[in-house]
Amino acid sequence: MHLRDYLIQTDNATTAATDVRAGLAETVEISRNSTRQTITDVAKELGFASTIAMVERLKANGFDMFVTVVTAGCRFDDPETIAAIDAAVAAGAVTAEEAVAIKAMGITTGPAWRKWSLASLPSVEEIEAAQATIASDELAEQVAQRYQSVRDAMAAGEVLTWEQARAALGAE
Repeated sequence: MHLRDYLIQTDNATTAATDVRAGLAETVEISRNSTRQTITDVAKELGFASTIAMVERLKANGFDMFVTVVTAGCRFDDPETIAAIDAAVAAGAVTAEEAVAIKAMGITTGPAWRKWSLASLPSVEEIEAAQATIASDELAEQVAQRYQSVRDAMAAGEVLTWEQARAALGAE
């Protein structure tokens, strides 16, 4: 997507460029993976030795049911699964790094500019230039519409003189 299209679609054509850039730099949800994944998928992500060690810590901290659920398969984008992962982190059964990796199997986050398929985070100057182009295009469209309405009025015999045309165009 082009920056101009993003600004129009999100009604940011007249928003302060610094605010637009800050919004594009924010971390947002980019995609979800709602497929059921198992402990094998976790092992592929974390490595088998790390997964075995994590499973042992989970069992030692009373998270046997969570281990059973993950072994059978669960969705890592599910709020209850995410809450269980957070509880396991709080109990010391899962490290923060493991939790981030496991949660990313269900929900991918990143900067908003990536969600909107922009090539990179635009500079304030690039945003201002795109906004200026949008404003110029809107003005050109207004002028073209007014011109066409006068041409239509002339064809209908409603505008017959230069003074009438200037008045219809809004010229002073």
